[in-house]
Amino acid sequence: AFEVLRRVHQDFFAERAGHLALANKKAKDAAMAELARGLDSESEDADNEAQEKPASTELETTPGRRDPQVPVTVPEILALEKKKVLAGIGLVFSGVFPLDAPPHEQKMWRLAEQFGARCETQPGPNTSHVVAKTWGTGKCQWAKENGRHVVSPDWLFCSAFLWSKADERAFNPPDHRK
Repeated sequence: AFEVLRRVHQDFFAERAGHLALANKKAKDAAMAELARGLDSESEDADNEAQEKPASTELETTPGRRDPQVPVTVPEILALEKKKVLAGIGLVFSGVFPLDAPPHEQKMWRLAEQFGARCETQPGPNTSHVVAKTWGTGKCQWAKENGRHVVSPDWLFCSAFLWSKADERAFNPPDHRK
């Protein structure tokens, strides 16, 4: 957890410094362009000078405007850090949710997505993990036959709590088939 906070701290101040440097550069460029226009206009007629308008730099220099793709607040950076934890993992849940409830509305499904996992209702080529309360379901059998991980829900909770993908070998679901 300390490592995540250190990265968030570094990312926050690096992004902020980058935005400030870019804003300062754009302001200086706009000032230089204005100065150049002023020097050019000295040789022109006063009537032409009154009709010219400088190019708008409002979008470039307005404080508070920024690229929406680049996070600069701590909550935005934390959300991106969260998504890295289970990035590239495809999850299928088995025997975890009530059958009559929409899976995508379940807290565990939303937690997995917040931490970067892709959740699916049926196993497929992008499935890397089956989250199951117990062995013995068809999805668990599919995972075993296809060399995929079968983990208990505690694996997801542990990964989210630690902000780091937990070792799947420590989270085998109980086998009540015996």
